[in-house]
Amino acid sequence: MPVRFVLAPAGGGKTQYLIDEIARGERRPRQERRPAYLLVPQQATFIHERLLAEASEAGGFCRAKVCSFARLVVYAMKEQGMEPAPQLSEAGKLLLAGRVLSEAKERLHIYGGAAGGAGLSAYLVKAAEELANYGVAPDDLAAAVERLALQSGETRQVQRLRETALLYRDYAAGAAEGYAGYAANMAYLAGRIKAGYLAEAAIYLDGYADFTPAEEQVLAAFFATDARITIALPIDPALLDGPPLANHVFAQPLAVWQRLCRLAETRGAALEPPVLLSGEHGRFAENPELAALEASLAGRRRQPLPQQPQHIFLGRAEDMRAELEGIGRRIIRLTREQGLRYRDISIITRDTAPYEQLLTEVFDGLGIPFFVDSKKPLLCHPLFELLRSALETMAYRPTYERIMRFCKNILIPLAAEEKDSLDNYALAHGLRFWHWLSERPWDFPLLPDEEPELAAYMDNLRQRACGPLLDELRRLPRQLSSRELNRILLAVLERLQVREALRQLAEQARQQGRAEDAEQHNQAWDKLTDFLREAGELLGEQTFTLSQLLKLYDAALAGLTVSTIPPGIDQVFVSSLERSRSPRIKAAFVPTVNEGILPRKVVLDGLFSDEDRRQLRSCGAALAPDTLQRQFAEDYLCYIALTRACGQLYLSFVGEDSQGQPLKPSPLLRRIKSLFPALQTEPYEPLTADLLVGGELDLARMAGQLSAAGEGRITEDFWQAVYAYYAAEPRYQQALAQMQNGLGYQPVRRISENRLSRLYGQTLRSSVSRLERFRLCPFSYFAGYGLKLKPRRLYELDPASRGQLIHEVLAEVGDLVRDQGLSWPAIDEQIAAALVDEALEKHLPRLLAGILRSSARYQYLARRIRNTLIFAVLMLAEHTRAGEFIPVAWELPFGSGEPGSLPAFRIELGQGRALELSGRIDRVDMALDTEQNKAYFRVVDYKSGALNLKPEDIYAGLRLQLLLYLQVVLANAGLFSAAEPLAAGLYYSRVSDNLTPGPRSGAEKRSGLQLSGLTVRDERAIRLADREISGKSRLIPAGLSQKGIHVLPAGLSSEQLQALQERVYTVLRDTAEQLFAGMIHVSPLRDLGFDACEFCEFAAVCGFDRELVQPRRKERASQAGASQDEPEEADEKGRGCYD
Repeated sequence: MPVRFVLAPAGGGKTQYLIDEIARGERRPRQERRPAYLLVPQQATFIHERLLAEASEAGGFCRAKVCSFARLVVYAMKEQGMEPAPQLSEAGKLLLAGRVLSEAKERLHIYGGAAGGAGLSAYLVKAAEELANYGVAPDDLAAAVERLALQSGETRQVQRLRETALLYRDYAAGAAEGYAGYAANMAYLAGRIKAGYLAEAAIYLDGYADFTPAEEQVLAAFFATDARITIALPIDPALLDGPPLANHVFAQPLAVWQRLCRLAETRGAALEPPVLLSGEHGRFAENPELAALEASLAGRRRQPLPQQPQHIFLGRAEDMRAELEGIGRRIIRLTREQGLRYRDISIITRDTAPYEQLLTEVFDGLGIPFFVDSKKPLLCHPLFELLRSALETMAYRPTYERIMRFCKNILIPLAAEEKDSLDNYALAHGLRFWHWLSERPWDFPLLPDEEPELAAYMDNLRQRACGPLLDELRRLPRQLSSRELNRILLAVLERLQVREALRQLAEQARQQGRAEDAEQHNQAWDKLTDFLREAGELLGEQTFTLSQLLKLYDAALAGLTVSTIPPGIDQVFVSSLERSRSPRIKAAFVPTVNEGILPRKVVLDGLFSDEDRRQLRSCGAALAPDTLQRQFAEDYLCYIALTRACGQLYLSFVGEDSQGQPLKPSPLLRRIKSLFPALQTEPYEPLTADLLVGGELDLARMAGQLSAAGEGRITEDFWQAVYAYYAAEPRYQQALAQMQNGLGYQPVRRISENRLSRLYGQTLRSSVSRLERFRLCPFSYFAGYGLKLKPRRLYELDPASRGQLIHEVLAEVGDLVRDQGLSWPAIDEQIAAALVDEALEKHLPRLLAGILRSSARYQYLARRIRNTLIFAVLMLAEHTRAGEFIPVAWELPFGSGEPGSLPAFRIELGQGRALELSGRIDRVDMALDTEQNKAYFRVVDYKSGALNLKPEDIYAGLRLQLLLYLQVVLANAGLFSAAEPLAAGLYYSRVSDNLTPGPRSGAEKRSGLQLSGLTVRDERAIRLADREISGKSRLIPAGLSQKGIHVLPAGLSSEQLQALQERVYTVLRDTAEQLFAGMIHVSPLRDLGFDACEFCEFAAVCGFDRELVQPRRKERASQAGASQDEPEEADEKGRGCYD
């Protein structure tokens, strides 16, 4: 029963000592060989097997086995002809914890509020494993809590720990039903060893710094047998005779050694003198700098080394991306200049998760193969995304978001264009869950521009994408067991041929060189079926609601991970400190050596606080170390990180984290600099010529430098040589050409003559509103009317649809008044309501397939719109009662070619080209002056918001519509009256649906009654508009007193009106000529708080950066043009007036 310890610090040769001894045993005669078992942590088995194979003369071994404690249990069971009991996966543990919490929720007072959350499930699993590994059974914990209650009373801590004991008991009972935990397996293994298993074997243990109580139980069984036990521990032999140090880097392994020695003595084992390795022939035998660093970290060396170190380097970067790029460039230098292989290099981090995405981006750009030694979560894998979306759809109905999340999954057998088409159709028709569940074929009313067969085509897509899921949803019970749900889920996936889709994804990834992704796709289906089988066994026949099962499954799926093996043999190995096991690293990179990261600040979370651990330990239930002890263990992990390499060590720190928050260098660096005072910090930026490595990353860097040179900034001379290098490489010609095109890129300002003729022909047929958009931004016009881009249609009453309804109903009311021979001044609220109701009855069903009748919300909006329209009709009637103007035309078209349309407004441009404008005038009012045989006309445009009309906006070409409409009406005035036509004004009438039903206040009536815009300064026209005017008019923006027309609000003289009409003609002609010149450049107007980009629907297309381009201003009117006259005098109220 000999027990021997091999003690040495890091790099002392412990692993090699054991490997050599096992290899020598393999070379002995067959009859003298003893079976050898090398027990190492699970993640170190591959490396130790390779080391043992290399040490063997035959290149392999037969009597030796490299395994972990868990694998040794499997060997023991198979020797007895037993199949190992299944172990709960991480997902199964979370599922079991969720079930336990759900069942115990009513009994929990402290944890009751959090019992349904995924976080508490994870904490329960963590606490249960800790208790089991440290040999604390449920009854032991309950007894310890009761002893604590006797000592301290019924405190909140006691109540919480009592609930923890209750949950642990239920969890342990559930885990014992057909499953074997790690502690139970260790107990079985210890029993088999006591029964003689491996009694004649040589047992070696390496790679451990501590053992759990369950593992120590196995070691105690070995100590009581005839097996020869050799245990390697990372301990400095110089500490064996000294006093114990609680905060020393070797404090934990030293305590483990002392504990195992006592355990061996109690089991009657013969303790041989320990094998003490000084490291003279170990990892640092030929590297005094790393040997000095190890000695300093171990507390053996205090004397600094004055010379500049040649094998230890320190770098600084702004952020983690720049840091990884600097590391990657130095890795390539090591392979090129020193002949290292990628497999000789390792990156050791505190945690690999923050680096994985950045490593893919940076190292792929540099062409460096790498492997991250970590378990990859499957929660975001397409298969489990599909599963979760199906579960959500079952639990909470197939709303648009849930059903489209399911349908647009990459595993669904639809092309990407088909998925987008189905998505757009669902949005446009506002499909609700009952539409998806309906067994009837889709046959919805057609929207504008839809083909008659579109509904049938979309229904076919629905059946192909989610038909199997919908079939199950229609017959889904309110409650069901986990096994029933699993059967349904698998049936849906099988009908959708998801397994075949996964196989195709894996093959595609393999062809693209993404071996790890291919392996994940290959394992995903097995992981899913294993999870569903485990769920069925854990939850059994107990029935749940679908929402309960969704919560249980969703929390459990977070525990699903997949492990992959390195797809190649020559890769940079990236691992965390806990999983770093390679003893033959020639160059190690330790990134982000910053305060709080390395060493990491330990924050203890879970069900047990530090105080809980101390109290329970005093009551007989010893748990894992507390925060302070774990913080000391961080020093040991730092020691491991800095002593892995035998050749070169590269340390680096960053200035800020991924959120941009500043970071300080780690105190560990100060300790290293005290040992090597000459150690210089090398900045990773700016890039120097000796760190260029070629590849896509440097090509991108070169593009940035050439761009900087083009802007006049100083760049390094070597970039010219870099450009020559890429120019001479055939494989970079396409990328180089794209880069050159990008550097010399100028926004397209014009389109070709050929495309112009196809777009416009010789006659540009447009509308004034479209030309106003061109004046705002030429590209916006081109995107909307040239490319005909449109935003996705939504089933909602947007402002445009609401405005269309208001226009149509008011026009219909005008026709009804005319057809029924009604008089506008005689219309009261009852007549107005009847007219509006009749018009709405005609137009509501046609608006977006009857959207205003589709739900209670929209019916409420319809009532609001009705009240608004009644109010608008009453205000118009009030205008006709207070003045002489009456509506003579509604929605008057011009240039449309339809019956009753006025001719188009045409401008000849030369070269056989012309501009023809069409449009629709909302309302034309006319008042007759029979005494002078004159007919006054005004045009009115309905707007939902407050909008003012300024002469300067007309001059700038931004508000051309009303003035052009007035010109069209005056040019065709003979259709309405034979009298001399004159202009009276151009106005906006606000028709807003934000008014509540019921009587209006005086302010509301005045707001809806008064028109806004420009009034022609003609006293007769003003009095025809408001016969009772005295001072400021309540109907139009004008004022009239005994001294004349008020200057404020401003109006237009006949000369100004003429000048503006000429300006409109000029603007239209110039705009048309710019269009025929092919102008399509991005040039939005920004001036005095006005920003054309603010509400532009094409912002995502143009990518215009408003901060980098000078704004385009409005064109200003000259003094001779549309400028307003100055007031000649002021009345008693301080307002100027004209005589």
